[in-house]
Amino acid sequence: MATFVSVVEGKSLSAAARAQRLSLAAVSRQLRALEVDLGASLIVRSTRRLHVTDAGVQWYEYCRRTPRELEDAREAIRGSKAVRGTLVVSASLTFGSEVIVPQLARLTEQHPGLSIDLRLEDQIVDLVGEGVDVAIRAGSPPPDSTAVLADPIAQVTRVLVAAPRLPDWLVAPSLAQNKLRRVLPDWSSLPITAWAIYRSELRGNARLKVFLEALPKHFD
Repeated sequence: MATFVSVVEGKSLSAAARAQRLSLAAVSRQLRALEVDLGASLIVRSTRRLHVTDAGVQWYEYCRRTPRELEDAREAIRGSKAVRGTLVVSASLTFGSEVIVPQLARLTEQHPGLSIDLRLEDQIVDLVGEGVDVAIRAGSPPPDSTAVLADPIAQVTRVLVAAPRLPDWLVAPSLAQNKLRRVLPDWSSLPITAWAIYRSELRGNARLKVFLEALPKHFD
């Protein structure tokens, strides 16, 4: 299961071989044996790219979910309060670098067993297809779905300063230091909600819970 996840997320058998410390031939044999066992083609390979079939996407979802659910179950039965494992987070380049990154040192210091895989990207992501646990995005909430949930984490407004139109949390330090001057100080945009969007099976997940609790509730 770990090898198949590495193939999908690394987008190549070679990347999976490096991640799992296996030979390329061993990864190829595992993939062939898995497809024979399941009776379905999971990966279609060409000279330039690797394509995951519908059956492969379905199997990938199970492969990603099952080990984490097992680990959560172990910790629950042991009564352990330790938070362990990796949380894959997607955020915009600006929000991620300005808001999330400053919280990571304290968060991982409090939870040494927790690893945050932060992906800074401005495009919309497919949580399942791209292996993302939680995406932080501002704007309208996602459509109602049983597959993903969205929790509001903060309200953001836009203000006018002597530079392009920008979010208040981004320019607050420069305004405080008089590096920027606010224009039309009585005006701001209507509030925009920042959302934490995550797969429904992660509801109550300890890794997700401590990460969201570490985010500031106000950005001014």
